[in-house]
Amino acid sequence: MAFISPLVTLSQSSFTAPGRRLSSCARRPQARPLTCPTVIICSSESGNVKVNESKSSDLSGAREARVALWREVEALKKSLTVAVNAERFADAARLRDQIESLSLADDYVRTEKEMEKAVQEERFAEAARLRDVLKVLEPPPGIAMLRGETVASTACEDTSMADLKPEDVESWSKTKTAGIVVHVESYYMPEQSLPEQSRFLFGYKVTITNEGNETCQLVSRHWTINSSGGSESEVKGPGVVGRQPVLEPGESFEYNSACPVTVSLKGGQSVVGNMKGKYHFCKGDTGDVKFSVDIATFYLKLPFRNYRSSSGPPPPGITK
Repeated sequence: MAFISPLVTLSQSSFTAPGRRLSSCARRPQARPLTCPTVIICSSESGNVKVNESKSSDLSGAREARVALWREVEALKKSLTVAVNAERFADAARLRDQIESLSLADDYVRTEKEMEKAVQEERFAEAARLRDVLKVLEPPPGIAMLRGETVASTACEDTSMADLKPEDVESWSKTKTAGIVVHVESYYMPEQSLPEQSRFLFGYKVTITNEGNETCQLVSRHWTINSSGGSESEVKGPGVVGRQPVLEPGESFEYNSACPVTVSLKGGQSVVGNMKGKYHFCKGDTGDVKFSVDIATFYLKLPFRNYRSSSGPPPPGITK
């Protein structure tokens, strides 16, 4: 499952015409890394493949250590809840830092965080490399495993979005604010997604057109991403794809980017989440006039031909 090539192209952007540039308006303690166990195999004299016995005890020990680490994280989370409810905020802050430090000791979590940061900063080649690393790492043990229980996958919490049909919502939006038109369209990237781990990657293409009478410059972006599981995240940063484009009247700027979403889906569910946001601009001879431009809500949804779900059967006529 190649990941690098498609994502590298996401950082490409283009103008319909060149424009002049305005002046811009614009250590935590870490635990020792805990390596995720990987099964090592070798061929026996009889030709059968078996687990390398010299490594099996090491693998077992690594798994036990990893489960112990996540049991400690779960215990600290419970203590954090108690501290917050009792308004012992100093203790809560200390526990929060302990949880983060312990979690980052796990290779999978650390790599996942680094990948998400790379996507947010639009370093797509690095995000692609880290995605490939995640494919060979084992996810952390779930709470059910820590307790020795077996449970079914949980359904989405946000039933209003989880129950939406793909024909009920649009994967694109178009809006005009202060003479600036923003058109966005999302698309699912199946080869870069890991649905068996409830991880989905969506690309989105943005076209920004200056239909006003003044030259302006895009200074920063602010995205809000909502998943059908009820979580919300924000991405803020200077410019887009490493640029702060200047738009003369009649000019357009186009770029592609990507958004990862982690959510458990119900059987037959297609709507994964939605996005909206704002671009912050400046204009004037010295760039001292600042204004914001809306990015209207658009949805992230799976096409049925690519349907795969981590929980529940697919809809009639659809195979995983």
